[in-house]
Amino acid sequence: MNCAACFEITGNPSDLLVCNSGCKANFHLTCAGQNDKSRSGRLTPALKKKWICVAFSGTKTKIPSVISSCLPQSSSTKISAMFEELLKNQMEVLTGKLDEFKESMNFNSLLIQELKDTITSLKEVNNNLHR
Repeated sequence: MNCAACFEITGNPSDLLVCNSGCKANFHLTCAGQNDKSRSGRLTPALKKKWICVAFSGTKTKIPSVISSCLPQSSSTKISAMFEELLKNQMEVLTGKLDEFKESMNFNSLLIQELKDTITSLKEVNNNLHR
């Protein structure tokens, strides 16, 4: 199993927290902000069973949140930067696709206009033939 915050192998089960809500993700104690002995010592087995990560701590659930954040600031910032870069890349791809679509629509619009002009011309020829 890998830690949901740092993606490293979780290792010893006693050194991890499992989110007990919808995600069931595993976290190292340090990645969950529970790294110093005084704080982790307060995480009794009963509290560990009720612990939920930040993604679910704001939801209306009967399971109490033991801590307010499951990610240290540095990991949270790193993940935010990764998502921002991913979003930027996706926006560039979508912008390129939209530009291609616009070019295709302009080309098709020109073809349609040519077809309309041809139809109008053929109608005139047809009318002249029937006179």
